[in-house]
Amino acid sequence: MNLEKIRLLIYKYPFLRKLLYPVIMIRRFFLQKKFSYKEEVYEHLCKQLAEDPVIKVPEFQGIFVVDCRSDLFKMLLMNKQYEPSLVKLVLKYLDDERDVIDVGANIGFYTILFAKRTEKRGG
Repeated sequence: MNLEKIRLLIYKYPFLRKLLYPVIMIRRFFLQKKFSYKEEVYEHLCKQLAEDPVIKVPEFQGIFVVDCRSDLFKMLLMNKQYEPSLVKLVLKYLDDERDVIDVGANIGFYTILFAKRTEKRGG
């Protein structure tokens, strides 16, 4: 049984929350410790970097220079990925034979992804 099914059961049967309360609190404690450790590593890394890192982001099929103080860098470092479900959704509806307009103002994750997918046209 996965975590989402357990959440649905707890929502459906509130008495389960009381029964599982000790387990829930222990899990939260360890998750918080794990997150706290990651946060410390992130802060230490940012202090040690002499310049902005160049990182590979596989889901966007590119290599990017990312400011170490940005939320994007932090998410990539903490989660090892950035918006994977959104990338899947975008790629599902992307037609390689049509033009793509990327209206955004960031470091170009989606711009590179779209360019790589549509470059096969040769146009």
